Amino acid sequence: MYRNEYTAKIGFTRVLDRTCLKDGGLYSSNEKSHCPKCNQPLVPPTRQSESGPIPYCFTEVTLYPLMRKETRERHAKRTEAAKGLLYTLRMVLWGHMDKETGVAVPDNRTQYLVPKRTIRVEFNNPPQLLPYTASDKSTKVEMKYTFDARDGDQIEFLDAKQTSATMLVEANPAPAANPAPNPQDTAGLLAQLTSLTQALQANGVLPAPNPAEASMSMDQPEDYQPSEDVRAEEESLDPFSA
Repeated sequence: MYRNEYTAKIGFTRVLDRTCLKDGGLYSSNEKSHCPKCNQPLVPPTRQSESGPIPYCFTEVTLYPLMRKETRERHAKRTEAAKGLLYTLRMVLWGHMDKETGVAVPDNRTQYLVPKRTIRVEFNNPPQLLPYTASDKSTKVEMKYTFDARDGDQIEFLDAKQTSATMLVEANPAPAANPAPNPQDTAGLLAQLTSLTQALQANGVLPAPNPAEASMSMDQPEDYQPSEDVRAEEESLDPFSA
């Protein structure tokens, strides 16, 4: 029986749920709303069935198997000496259509497949081997496994099972609540500060306030627009690259 098992860190997760009616291709609605080739609005992809077209989507996860740094470097040198190709490991989980809304939704495990989490995966079917061009212009092989629980495929979370939302909250915890100030203490401090400021202004140490300047609002920073993610750049998300 065919069986492959990996203990790996998640490098990148992308839900592919949009396509272009003119140029095809698959994109993530979280990244693009228009086709990069013809600029037409992207739409949900569909497949034909006996009852008509059905929308679909799938989650693609880039995995980095755990291994010692020395082993990883030795493997890369041996592959280069043999004029072979390095590989990128990916897993695909198909979504399903919500019967009530008629909309395709990702696999329920997608919310837990957060970058840098450690998981154990077991596949009982061989992968597709697809060549692609990496960011350094070298040719690599994509080993793409399609997850299928019917064949006994498994995903085990080896760290705390958190969703992307809960991990974001823990990474940016709410500030601890400060004790309520004593109104009398606050009023006394403000009075002392006002008296000191007026004395310094009277002696020329501080400039007198300008009413026009005081009414001006602070300029807002320009919106930051991150660069687009492309497949060839996913190697930069390798959690072992640092």
